[in-house]
Amino acid sequence: MPLRFPNLLNQPYESTNFLRTRVSAKQFATGLFGQNDVKKVLFDEPLDKDPLLKFYKGCQKWRKDVKESSLASAEDQQFVESQLTNVTLKKVYLEDLDLVTQDVKNVYTYCDFETAWEKNKVLLKVFNF
Repeated sequence: MPLRFPNLLNQPYESTNFLRTRVSAKQFATGLFGQNDVKKVLFDEPLDKDPLLKFYKGCQKWRKDVKESSLASAEDQQFVESQLTNVTLKKVYLEDLDLVTQDVKNVYTYCDFETAWEKNKVLLKVFNF
């Protein structure tokens, strides 16, 4: 690899500041460059708060209008307590589990990622009413 792409080793690589992502980055580089050349790979010092992963946290408008907003919290609570939410909770079926609203939100978020990563959207089927 270094013979074909010599400039790949001359640029810094980065990961987030979590042990699992630092190890994953090192293993990826080992697979890409091999055991000997991986020692030449430069890794930037990871950021404690990565603005690319949680970009909204650096947004003052999000902080003001969503995170710190009592109106947004009230709207969320009103939605959680709504008839639509209760009907949806009853329709979502996962192996006879007694799901609460946060469970369904978590499953739906997982489905978003599954949709982005996989062509086979197994979990998303629980939302097809």
